[in-house]
Amino acid sequence: MGEIKSTLEIALEKAEKIGKASKEELELERLKEEAKRVAAKFMESQDIDLKEKLFSLVKDKPNKFKKAVLESAIDVFLRNIILPVTQTQLKNAQIAVDGLRNLFKHVPEIENLCRELERFIQQYNENITKIYEELKERFSGGLEDLEKALSKEMGAEVKISVESHPQFKEEWQKIKDKIDQEYQRHLNYLKNIFKKLI
Repeated sequence: MGEIKSTLEIALEKAEKIGKASKEELELERLKEEAKRVAAKFMESQDIDLKEKLFSLVKDKPNKFKKAVLESAIDVFLRNIILPVTQTQLKNAQIAVDGLRNLFKHVPEIENLCRELERFIQQYNENITKIYEELKERFSGGLEDLEKALSKEMGAEVKISVESHPQFKEEWQKIKDKIDQEYQRHLNYLKNIFKKLI
């Protein structure tokens, strides 16, 4: 079993590598970090000219620098394309796809892949919501009798939240895990296609 490294050990290893790194390697690492910051800034506020900012970093640099900067920005976007659980995650995934689209405006294969990613994420979001509501409705029917019996026994109206019922939570988690596993496999496939196209 592999040893888990502490943050200090990782920092010391990086410092040791930096001590051995050439000026070119240090510059490459600096540019990659800057590219990640530019992509993160795009994720926060899409009012920056992403392409212009990234290409200004490598204006007079060799091709390997340009490729590394582009890959660093792309990695930020791909990490934000996930199976959305919240509306914020859905929005971030859509912004990330827009970032990829922005970088490759005139590449039809990338545009097609971006559209497929958008459809896929939207489809996941709609399916997971629909299945959740169907399960909730199914459980609600079974709880009505229990609510009536408890209301009669207590002498006051009793409402039971379907979503907080342990059996509902357990059933939902099983269903969601299975759905997520299938969708995640396909999402990884789409991301890998993207990486290969680059």
